[in-house]
Amino acid sequence: MPGIRTDPALADYASTVLAATFDSNLSTAPIVYVEAYDADDMEADMDSYSPSQQAILRQAADLVRLNEMAGIDRTAFAKSLMDTYGFTATQWSQAIN
Repeated sequence: MPGIRTDPALADYASTVLAATFDSNLSTAPIVYVEAYDADDMEADMDSYSPSQQAILRQAADLVRLNEMAGIDRTAFAKSLMDTYGFTATQWSQAIN
């Protein structure tokens, strides 16, 4: 079975996601795992953002698509933490940013 780096079906998404840096991961984590933005919504508004913001949105949208293709509930861990410790998605995003 091919891996994320070699599976042709994942190639477009994987190249963007695998190029992520620590800083870009800090930016994508809230919108992917906590606020759970939809990939189509992120892509639809991409032109209204600066080039650097577009790169973050591209990584986030591709990460969402990879999670969907793998059948992963990308918000499960964040929801569990929020339920356990009593904070909201807004508070989480404010703390990260």
